[in-house]
Amino acid sequence: MGRELLKVEQTVTSSVTGEELPTYKVPIVGRFYGDARSGAAESERFYANLKRLNEHEAEIKGRQKNREGGVADYRRENPEARLVNLANQVEREVQDLRRRRRELVDKGADPARVKMVEERIKMRMKSFNDRVRTLREQEPVTP
Repeated sequence: MGRELLKVEQTVTSSVTGEELPTYKVPIVGRFYGDARSGAAESERFYANLKRLNEHEAEIKGRQKNREGGVADYRRENPEARLVNLANQVEREVQDLRRRRRELVDKGADPARVKMVEERIKMRMKSFNDRVRTLREQEPVTP
């Protein structure tokens, strides 16, 4: 029962602040409804992509630190690893946008302004996710 009350509170709060409420947080409905295109789904893919790219970054930095070489080969075999720098940039942008959204909510800004920032976050995540998906679908280049 406590979880449902929390969802009701979140629903009321989101309607007042204008923040997007993922469908899984809506009381009752969240149990039966899922949307692969929702902001929550896009966010989940975004952070999964960041995690995978952080692993690529660690591999590349490890090879460079240990002077093992083969970084170009690694990038050729793992096309999405070419997006490490972009991933870091987009992650910072999303953090800045989330901070901006929090500030707007704290100041009691117009819900439409909060919604605009949320849409920018979602669009940035989607754009990045699309880029990762495109590279992942490419076949590794073998010499």
